[in-house]
Amino acid sequence: MLVVGAGAVGVEFASIYRSFDAEVTVLEALPRMVPLEDEDISKELMRAFTKKGIACHVSTKVEKVEKTKSGIAVTFTPAGGKQQKLEAEKILIAVGRAPRTDNIGLEKTKIKPERGFIKTNEWMQTAEPNVYTIGDIVLGMPQLAHVGAMQGIVAVAKIAGKAAKPVNPLHIPNCTYCEPQIGSVGLTEAKAKEAGRKVQIGKVPFAANSKASIVGAHEGFIKVVSDAEYGEILGAHIVASHASEMIHELAVARANEYTVEEGELAVHAHPTLSEAVAEAALGSKVEVPTIDGPTTIRIPPGTQGGQKLRLRGKGTPSLRASLRGDEFVEVQVVVPRVADERSKEILKELGRLNPADPRSELKKYHKPG
Repeated sequence: MLVVGAGAVGVEFASIYRSFDAEVTVLEALPRMVPLEDEDISKELMRAFTKKGIACHVSTKVEKVEKTKSGIAVTFTPAGGKQQKLEAEKILIAVGRAPRTDNIGLEKTKIKPERGFIKTNEWMQTAEPNVYTIGDIVLGMPQLAHVGAMQGIVAVAKIAGKAAKPVNPLHIPNCTYCEPQIGSVGLTEAKAKEAGRKVQIGKVPFAANSKASIVGAHEGFIKVVSDAEYGEILGAHIVASHASEMIHELAVARANEYTVEEGELAVHAHPTLSEAVAEAALGSKVEVPTIDGPTTIRIPPGTQGGQKLRLRGKGTPSLRASLRGDEFVEVQVVVPRVADERSKEILKELGRLNPADPRSELKKYHKPG
């Protein structure tokens, strides 16, 4: 069998058919398999697939697909190599999906599809005020079932006038059900660096995990990408058996802006595969400067009301202050001078600040005892 495309669908079907003892070859045009994942994940999956006997070709251009009496023949050229021809019984084209939004009446609305995808605001509302869109046809969102389900909750809550929280793509867990599985959330190491963040990496192989030895699942690792200055977990990446079950702990951590210290201090049962999460967090742990006396915290444009600020206080291991809380460690909150509407809404929501003065200062003192 030939599989064209080494994204999630391609590697899943390659893994399935190889488990039935089929001879499988994967052809990928980009320089690495599962190209949306962290580069280390791609390398590990390539190694694991090769070990299973799956032939993998990356940086490869498929030039022709022909039918034969016994199946198909594919002509392809690896980067820097000679043209090759390979015959197989079956071929799976796994190079992506396209929305089917033509001829459904959108031309009678204000909705203007982009390559078939529908643009929405954060509440899933389209340019036609009474029309909401969720699922795989939403522009710029991952085509995942759990994303569509959460978008549905957001849309219905908005329609009903209930409280809701928009879907943040950086908080969505992505799972690929090949063997070994892949689970990831947040930024890859490369994307974090592109965003200008200084990163710290924690990486733990399952070869050192007791439960992995018990169940015979030594392949793979957990990789945690954190901010090198404050220890915030920016992303997490797992390639291992049961990776899709372990990623949710890290998805919760990412959504709540946990630090690696908080991940490492949470007690994990032994022996379990997921205790490797704490070990990976420990591996990327950084020393966060302590606060001795008043300090200044700058709220960046776009900060949502209720976003938590993490502080370190002298004499206490960890302190949290919430913008909506009644108690604060002694801090000064300085709101930058910005003109966007969201920031004005934040000021209004906080209430404690003077909306007329974007540089208002707030002092709130922690109550003794």
